[in-house]
Amino acid sequence: MTGILSGVTAVSLAVTAMPTPHRSLASLITCAWLVCAASTASALAASAPAGDVYVDPVNGSDTTGNGGALSPWKTLKHAIQQPAVSKIHLAPGVCSPASGESFPLYLPRIEGSGPGISIIDGGGADVVFHAWTTTNASPRLSRLTLRNAVCAVDAESAVTNPAAVTLQDVDIEQCSASGVRVSANFSNVSLALERCVLRNSRIGVELGSADFSSSGAYVASLSANDCTFELCSIGVQSSTRDQHPGAQARADLWRCDVRACDTGVALLQAV
Repeated sequence: MTGILSGVTAVSLAVTAMPTPHRSLASLITCAWLVCAASTASALAASAPAGDVYVDPVNGSDTTGNGGALSPWKTLKHAIQQPAVSKIHLAPGVCSPASGESFPLYLPRIEGSGPGISIIDGGGADVVFHAWTTTNASPRLSRLTLRNAVCAVDAESAVTNPAAVTLQDVDIEQCSASGVRVSANFSNVSLALERCVLRNSRIGVELGSADFSSSGAYVASLSANDCTFELCSIGVQSSTRDQHPGAQARADLWRCDVRACDTGVALLQAV
């Protein structure tokens, strides 16, 4: 028995060592290999990421990690490239070019550990996240800080599918152009902000509707609830180009606080 089963794992040996005086040698070997196959399948299933995955910029690894809570990946870039990922949980730490990130990234659903705890630093990149859509999509960021970019989130309707972007409990700071840019050029785009802080940027939120397609009246809309705009040249800027009479850029602010901004809300229209 020992010589015949020398290639079987310890788990299989434990099974075959059970007293089974009436079983044949062939049935014992078959049982052992079935256990081996089941164990291998279980291990593969446990390592295969699906649905929710985890990223830890401090302790994770894109090489040896599997995206699980106990074996997270290191970079958002690697996680976003994987198939069937619906949500990324981001551990405390700083995601930046120094930690292996490269920007821009396409915005999925990311939940951090809290503003100022989970930080995404663009390192001066033009854009950190693109929220362009080729299908109806609802990307979401929550419980983290975005900082140090020309624009942190660029939400643009690059095709004729509407985009709906949600930011909850997100701090956006140190953006030389816009914290969030919302452009309804080919379809409607909506941005929902809840309990967000936009600070120390030229424009907190920039809304624009140009209707480059000349086939309809599109709306760039902002709904902000319990948000703070501070230390910005302009808190919210809303502008339209007069290519279609129905093009709109609309901002609804509820229980929001504007502090130390040169202009709280600017309404512009260009011909």
